[in-house]
Amino acid sequence: MNIITYTAITNNKDNNRPELDFCFQSYDKFKDPRLNAKIYKILPHLFIPGHEWSIWVDGNVFLNVNPIKLINELKIHNKDIGVFKHTERDCLYEEARVCTKWNLDNEHFINRQVSRYSDCSFPEHNGLYMCFLIIRRNTEYIRRKCEQWWCEITAGSVRDQISFPFVFNDLNHIHVFEDGVIAGNCKWYTRTPHSK
Repeated sequence: MNIITYTAITNNKDNNRPELDFCFQSYDKFKDPRLNAKIYKILPHLFIPGHEWSIWVDGNVFLNVNPIKLINELKIHNKDIGVFKHTERDCLYEEARVCTKWNLDNEHFINRQVSRYSDCSFPEHNGLYMCFLIIRRNTEYIRRKCEQWWCEITAGSVRDQISFPFVFNDLNHIHVFEDGVIAGNCKWYTRTPHSK
């Protein structure tokens, strides 16, 4: 099984991650350093061709298990992508309000984006996920969905948790891990504050 673990560190926000297969640090095409990291996060097939499985970990997330255990969870359930259920909210509209309240991104971009989702009749309380750890099978379907996700991020908010439920609205392909934590550790991972 061809598995890669990877992250991207920009603006010296976190320390290098030599234990991962790839730690990208050199992309600088966007003015927003978050996008310079996020392009790797969202589109691994463009930067690491030929892999069967990828596991994205944010720069402040550390795996507590062998990566194969995460992938086996998806294989058991016959799913192509795995994320952890958000522990505090279950709605992208609520997430948008929190991001606006805490000035985590441009309020105009966020409001315009979620207004469009509402116009598309995307329901409230339809699931929310913590996208700091993503397990993916490199399939045509997942590649196309990730490209759609990237379009949503670049056209709207850089806060990818807002757009993920809208793009990945077919739960037939998603395994949702129920036992994650926002901060601290669970059996799967440990999440620490960012270094900077």
